[in-house]
Parts: sequence; structure tokens; C-alpha cells
Amino acid sequence: MSEITINGLNEYVSFILDLNQSIYLDESIKDLSKMSHQNNLQVIPKDKSDELNARISVVNYLEYVEEHEHSLNEIEKKFSSVIERLADSEKGSVDYETSKPVFFYRGQYNAAHYLQTGIYRGNNQRKEDFLYHEMLVRCHDEFKDTSHLEKLVIMQHYGCPTRLLDITSNPLVALFFACKNYGDSACDEGMVFVFYINSDEIAYADSDRALLLSCLPRFSMVDKNHLIDVAINHLSDESFPLDDQRYEDEIVEKLYHEISRELPSFKRRIKPIDLLKPLYVQPDKSNRRILKQDGAFIVSGLNKDYLEERIKFDLISKIQLRIRNKEQILKDLDKLGINSATLFPEIDNVAMYLKSL
Repeated sequence: MSEITINGLNEYVSFILDLNQSIYLDESIKDLSKMSHQNNLQVIPKDKSDELNARISVVNYLEYVEEHEHSLNEIEKKFSSVIERLADSEKGSVDYETSKPVFFYRGQYNAAHYLQTGIYRGNNQRKEDFLYHEMLVRCHDEFKDTSHLEKLVIMQHYGCPTRLLDITSNPLVALFFACKNYGDSACDEGMVFVFYINSDEIAYADSDRALLLSCLPRFSMVDKNHLIDVAINHLSDESFPLDDQRYEDEIVEKLYHEISRELPSFKRRIKPIDLLKPLYVQPDKSNRRILKQDGAFIVSGLNKDYLEERIKFDLISKIQLRIRNKEQILKDLDKLGINSATLFPEIDNVAMYLKSL
């Protein structure tokens, strides 16, 4: 992942306009097995190396290794195997000669913060199903007649931890969020993460895979960890094994029934790898805030822990732009109509912005 320091709005805009899409297109379709293993392993905190009994998610999609039982060479070998299989999966699903390159962006006020969804922060992972169901019980009217994904979008809107990561197709919106302090501790540098994706890989809100991942919050952590293990065991298969037209595994079958409640025509073709990979989703623009912010989401797949999710996001993010001189950049963005009032159209946010003038 490349990191570049940006000192002002003009420099940022020039960089965005000069993004050579063909370079990143070529980079994205290289055989990922040639990536430097050592560089990817460096995302693991060094203090983990002293915790011999700690379970470390070095290999995202294949298995979890006990550090005191495996040498670095064995870990790298397993990591390489996973990357090769992911590369084969991507190449089989995308036509790189016809697919249109697309960039997404995410701004974070604190440059020291990793890419991470709310559900993998703190202890939220253990209570994802509790948060989800309690929100539905306590705020029934707000979620009436909504899809699984729409429920997550509403929860995200009101600050409930979800497995959604907010991104935008507008680089100026991302820059605003990299500069604007919304409750974070004061810091001098923000970060804009740049994601590259082929248009064929973007899912719509009503797609099968978006529905698949948006059902996961309904399951307990025990069930989700079970799904991870089963998916890993059948990683190279096109679907989970069937027994008399039912999935052999009862939790996979339970997942199928949960999906089919919203989409009765859903087929028993759940790909194990689709449970584990993060997914870019283009939501409906019915939400005013999503419309104003040119918003989209990355839906996090199943992860054993926060470290595994972090590695996955590191693999799909291409560039980091370290943002300095944030106060001046916010003033310049305001002249272009990028401010709290335009990005947060709710009346209370508009009033707060006007008071600050």
C-alpha cells in the first residue's frame, strides 16, 4: 500500500485528477501471490510475537495458526496459498478487458486509526446479534418494511455499530471527513484511503451477495464462527455440500432460510468464499445523507477478530493520503460547497453549521 502526504486542497485535487487508472488496473490484476509476504505480515502488531498462546489471524481465509507451533516460513506458505486462491477467484469473476475501473474513497480524521467497521471495535463483535435485535425491538417503526441491508444502513446512520464501512465516490467528501473532527481526539493529520475496484465487482443493494452478508448480524457469534470454519473447509468449492436438497451443515441451512425469507427465489448456491470476502455495495439513494455524500459501503465478511478484518481491508485499499493543514482545507472546501450543512442535510446539522458562520 502506497502512502502520500498531502498539504492542501490544490495538491489533493491535482493528485486525484492525475490518478493513472491504467496503472492501478494493471496492478490490481497481477498475480497476487507475487505480493511481498513480509510486507503483508507487518500489519500484525509486534507485541503479538511475544504472546505464544495467542491466536493470530495471519491467514485470512484458510486457517488460524498458533504462533508457537509454526515457523515463519510455514505461515508465509499458508498465506501465499490463500492469496493465490483469492486471485483465481477474482480472475474467474471479472472481465478485466471490458470492466470499467472505479475509485472509492474514505476519509478518517485520525491518521493513526486503521480501517475498521464498528462491529469489530471493542467488544461489539460478541454482541452484534444483541445490538441488531434490540434495535429492531425498541425502534420497530423505523425498521418496518425494510430489507436486511436497509436495516443496517439505518442503524449505521444513527451510530449503532454495524459491519458496514462508509465510503464515497466523491474524493472531496472523503477529504472533508479526513479534516473534520466529529468527537475524535485532536490530531494534526487525517487520512484518505483510496480503493480501486472494477465495476463488475460492485454489488447493488438487492444483489444475492449483499443479502447474504446483511443477514449475518442475525446470527450469534458462535454460529458465525462455525460458518467461518465450514467456509474455510470448503473454500475451493462452488457451494456448500448438499444432502437430499438440504445443506449438510445445519447453520448453513439456517442461513439459507434466513436469506429466503427476504428472497424466496434464492437458490442453494452459497459460495463459501462469499461469506469471507468484504463486498462493495452501491445502496439505493433514497437516504438523503447517502445521496448528498455520494455514499456507498463496504460490507465486512466474516472475521474471527479485528486483526483479520484489518488485514482484509489492507489487501483491498490501494493508497493512503496523509492529510495535513486540515483547518485551511476545511475553509477551502467550504468555498466549494462541501461542509456540514450540505453533507448532513438534517435540520439540526444545518442549524449548527449556520451558527458557526
